[in-house]
Amino acid sequence: MNRQVVRTAGMLVLLLAVSACGLRTMSPGAMSQFDSDAYATLIVTQQLIESSKEALAAGDLPEGVREPLNILIDSYNATRSLWLLYRGGEENIEGRITVALDTVNQAVANLRSASR
Repeated sequence: MNRQVVRTAGMLVLLLAVSACGLRTMSPGAMSQFDSDAYATLIVTQQLIESSKEALAAGDLPEGVREPLNILIDSYNATRSLWLLYRGGEENIEGRITVALDTVNQAVANLRSASR
């Protein structure tokens, strides 16, 4: 697997572990810790998607990662859309965002498995 993809996937795993332990700080401009955590996950996931696309195009990843990558992209897009609604003032949406973030996390795990 491409080193950049491995590093970015590792960053996401570390980010999730830190979030689970409560050892996190709130991002500047965040409305809440939930907002900050969701934003951080989206940023790292976006980096993973971009580096995976580049590695796939360069032939550094097996063709078998294309489908899991596309699923990750779809999950990311859906989650980002929900997060933007939340940032825009939509109320009672945190539960939907949490489910969407779980879907993103599973898609990252599936991408990692496919890229081995």
